[in-house]
Amino acid sequence: MKYMQQRSTGPRESAANPEFDATTASFAQSSKKMINIVYFLRGIHYWLLQEQDNEKELM
Repeated sequence: MKYMQQRSTGPRESAANPEFDATTASFAQSSKKMINIVYFLRGIHYWLLQEQDNEKELM
């Protein structure tokens, strides 16, 4: 499988929340963020599987 590196065309912004600390943390917010990450990674995994299938068909 070929891996292509994409480069950013502009400056990157931090995704970190500077206001986050132990006093403002909640399990509900943390759980929601983790669920969103899992769905995002699921999409990437699906894309990689499709890419592998496409490579097999081209051979």
